[in-house]
Amino acid sequence: MICRSLVAAVFLAGLMPVLAAPIAPGIGEQTAPLTEPLEIFTYRPANCTPTGYLLVFHGVDRNADTYRDDAEPLADRFCLIAVAPLFDKQRFPNWRYQHGGVVHRGAAQRPEHYTASSFSIWSIG
Repeated sequence: MICRSLVAAVFLAGLMPVLAAPIAPGIGEQTAPLTEPLEIFTYRPANCTPTGYLLVFHGVDRNADTYRDDAEPLADRFCLIAVAPLFDKQRFPNWRYQHGGVVHRGAAQRPEHYTASSFSIWSIG
């Protein structure tokens, strides 16, 4: 659990500081200008000033937009911006996304294949 929390915190830190546009109230979609573009599905409550972010990670169906939609009531309740990145199957196959890229076909991968040493700075909000 601590590992998942740490991964989420690091991912969120990368999101905080340049998306193309601020997130408007309601549902939305943007592309994060990283080394490889990453599609991000968002939801921003209309009746409050958001106090933080709610990260929502899809499962094997790769339906980030549905996960974002399902998070809407929670985002409204706690006045948070819901952010659901899409990890497409082509660039993030199951071994790389669901299994963290640590083991592939029974072989441990070198740390540089599944860790990050630097982050692009971009923000949402």
